[in-house]
Amino acid sequence: MIYWGVQKKVYVGNIEITILGACAIFIMTCLGAAMVFFFKNSVNKKIYSLCLGFASGLMVAASIWSLIVPALEGASDYGKLSFLPVAIGIIVGVGFLILIDLILPKIFKKKKKKWRINFF
Repeated sequence: MIYWGVQKKVYVGNIEITILGACAIFIMTCLGAAMVFFFKNSVNKKIYSLCLGFASGLMVAASIWSLIVPALEGASDYGKLSFLPVAIGIIVGVGFLILIDLILPKIFKKKKKKWRINFF
């Protein structure tokens, strides 16, 4: 329970705090993504590589701690083969990424038309 105000106590419930938090995350994500407009052509390759390395390391850590470890904990009821569903999921995911990496260049190479999004 959070109270805001000096003389009058205003109660802010859990739903309001959740909506406020989601809006804050949305705004920060938009601001972070908008940085591409400021540094579009002026980023050094070393800085660019550093940013890509940081982002990929962050995503690997997020996938391990938020997906793989909870999946291993959830599959602990299977006994000795509790790692098997998680391992199969990882292998299928890696296979899907390899397949997409092989298919997409062939699709976009055939079409010489530039892709763009029309909003209006």
